[in-house]
Amino acid sequence: MSNENGFTLLEILLALSILAVVGTMIGYGLHSTVQVVEATRDQREVYRFAQTAFSRISDDLSSVVAYPDIGFEGASPDEDAEAESILSLVSLAHLSFDGSETGASPARIQYRLSGDADSEDGLKLLRDDTRILPGQSDKEDEIRGFVLAGGLRQVQLAFIDQESQEADSWDSLSLVEDDADATDQVFPQAVRITLQFFVNGGQDETLTLETLIWLPTVVIAAETREN
Repeated sequence: MSNENGFTLLEILLALSILAVVGTMIGYGLHSTVQVVEATRDQREVYRFAQTAFSRISDDLSSVVAYPDIGFEGASPDEDAEAESILSLVSLAHLSFDGSETGASPARIQYRLSGDADSEDGLKLLRDDTRILPGQSDKEDEIRGFVLAGGLRQVQLAFIDQESQEADSWDSLSLVEDDADATDQVFPQAVRITLQFFVNGGQDETLTLETLIWLPTVVIAAETREN
């Protein structure tokens, strides 16, 4: 005799098994979708960091000037190591955050790496901007710095000379001849910058972005004023 008023125990168990399988597949699909969305968001943030850093460095290098006793210096830091300064130069691309300073004025720009509290074993790239004024002495409390990028694994610099040869460091003052003027410095014709970021919240997966920034064909000497 058939049971027309309900389901048998076997039918109920079979239905539950099918629902469990379907539920597992849906949960796995949702988890994968969330991972893809998070990875896309992380990579979008990395590209935003890189675009900001490359744009700012490009503005500084395109406005570089020769200044007495302050050279154009740079070097790639050791891998996974912090460095007080990886690039130092005098530029007319001074930033005024309060709007009180107007006009192009020479400023000492320094890029340095520091530990990133938001990323385990990560680094952050900072830009220090100190306006050069007559009679001003170098003081740490005069340095204005802000973060350009975080979550970095490493930063690499390559300096291309006039013969298209690459070097991993540069010091314009050391290249000045003894009888030459202090502003007659030798600058690279371009700087290659490589930023390697941690992505997706882990320390194993990285994303590397690179750009080549050209310096002015002729680097002018900055005007200096005495007290």
